[in-house]
Amino acid sequence: MTVPLTKVFPTGQSELNQALVEEHSELANAINGSQASYDPYIEGTDPLNKGTYTSQLGNYFKKGLITDVWFTVTWSAHADAGTAMKVSLPQKVKGTSDIQWIGSVMADGIAYTAGAHLVLRGIKDTFFAEVVACTNGGAVGNVVISGTGTLAGNIRYIGQADRVKA
Repeated sequence: MTVPLTKVFPTGQSELNQALVEEHSELANAINGSQASYDPYIEGTDPLNKGTYTSQLGNYFKKGLITDVWFTVTWSAHADAGTAMKVSLPQKVKGTSDIQWIGSVMADGIAYTAGAHLVLRGIKDTFFAEVVACTNGGAVGNVVISGTGTLAGNIRYIGQADRVKA
């Protein structure tokens, strides 16, 4: 048996205990899943315009590659008003052309086509889901950011990387 050169063995009892805790924690999270919170935000065409928020609540559960996200975002002013709306996600959406990651969303203070319903659509290889309006005829259109509003939603997708904390 060969041991990889990158594997470092603990030299003392406390290091051994810590190594075992870390190894088993990672294994337990992979099997049982892990949960965490994040601060969701909305974005339009200019990623520098984050807006002013009165509430940013986000939770996610990750088991293996599957990520479930729940969020509520309320803003009182947004400089990107009038551009296509995206909501941030805690993990990058796995890129695929075959599967659309679709989620549900409720909105308050946001205008969209009469008779349409809003959905979240994961944007592949990004940390975002776009908010789109779907009509009964199957047409899909962008929803624009309003100066004030609230979004609450859920989306399930295959995640591929954690968002790096700044």
